[in-house]
Amino acid sequence: MTTYQYLIGRNLWVRSDPRWNAAIEMFALPLFSDRERAAIMAAVDFEHRHIDWEAIFATAESWARPKQILLHIAHALFEDGDCQLAVLGQLNTAERAAALMVIAERYR
Repeated sequence: MTTYQYLIGRNLWVRSDPRWNAAIEMFALPLFSDRERAAIMAAVDFEHRHIDWEAIFATAESWARPKQILLHIAHALFEDGDCQLAVLGQLNTAERAAALMVIAERYR
């Protein structure tokens, strides 16, 4: 079972919703520790189809800047907003590749 599959559990509808799929794909990246991922997922309510982005950003305030950037990209993808691709320059190669993969998946 992949991390993504673990995160969505029985909520298979996530796969067919590009906004949700992008957010969960970003949360599933191995760049986040299990502890960080658990904190993120505490703000995800599949039943009511709601993500408390303010809670996620508040939780992530002390995290490394690249992780904060990835969360902001996830938020932009979820809200159909501008991903501010210029911030990708602040990520290392692996982080940038992961972000681009999720962005590409969102808009394919």
